[in-house]
Amino acid sequence: MKQQQGAALVVVMGLLAVGLLVGMASLRSALVDERLAGNYRALVQTQMVEDSLLVALAANAHAAQRDIEFDRLAATLGHGEQAVLQGEMLERLLDVATLRALARRLPLGPEEAGTTSSAGGLALTVQKLDSRRLAVLVGHQIKEATRPRAQLVFMQTDAAPGWQLARFQ
Repeated sequence: MKQQQGAALVVVMGLLAVGLLVGMASLRSALVDERLAGNYRALVQTQMVEDSLLVALAANAHAAQRDIEFDRLAATLGHGEQAVLQGEMLERLLDVATLRALARRLPLGPEEAGTTSSAGGLALTVQKLDSRRLAVLVGHQIKEATRPRAQLVFMQTDAAPGWQLARFQ
């Protein structure tokens, strides 16, 4: 009978060790899930800011600034070439207040993005499709091997404003 009392202690200690291991594994899994959710949230926020940037660019409120910059880009870019607009170049295209409002909504602020510009980490890529059409893409869409999630295509016209939205994809 006295030998069995020691066995109970060993069994309980074994069960506690197994319970501790299961608890640690669950905790680790919860931490990974939390990080994944945070990264997904940041991705969705970034996509919404990028979409808002495209909408702001397409708005006629910025048509005069857009026409000047697009005329300059159409003259300097060759067929199929791209130009990345960020910082001061982006500030010339859109007003500073709009850029600041969008940059504040980014998951990373300007300090974390490594910039002091009011545009924060925002960037546009403009590609010359032909002599009268420019495509505009945003941020991470440029780096993906797949087709961009959204892009704007502007066509040069003889009417005002000179560059009008031809297609939104």
